[in-house]
Amino acid sequence: MSLYKTNRTDPDKEKNGVKLEYGVNSKGEPITFLVAREGGRNIQYQKVAEQIFKPYRRQLQHGVIDPEVLEGLLAQVYAKAVVKDWSGVEDENDNPLPYNEANVVKLLTDLPVVFDAIKEVARDYNQYLMESLEAEAKN
Repeated sequence: MSLYKTNRTDPDKEKNGVKLEYGVNSKGEPITFLVAREGGRNIQYQKVAEQIFKPYRRQLQHGVIDPEVLEGLLAQVYAKAVVKDWSGVEDENDNPLPYNEANVVKLLTDLPVVFDAIKEVARDYNQYLMESLEAEAKN
């Protein structure tokens, strides 16, 4: 198979996201996240990351930024540019948690395991390949 066929990504999926299914909620409904790519053709990610990390550039360059602060900043970037939507998400009292930027930041900072799963998808270019999308469509 050619290099182009095995490595070409779908620009729409990179910008608008792929579905990540993450279990079921208290009502038995699927919990899903729409996850855009971290980088690649998701130019919004690059712009938002630059804006949010800019005040911390010196700390980042010298490796002295507090890891919790760094993770909080990354949660803000993901809320603005990577997590595009969700469904079935509930708060700690099993009430529906509406999708909005503040709730995304809260969820990602409160539940690092969920954040890790979302980061894994967003950083895995294989999720956004044209070839895998064509194969999925055939099945």
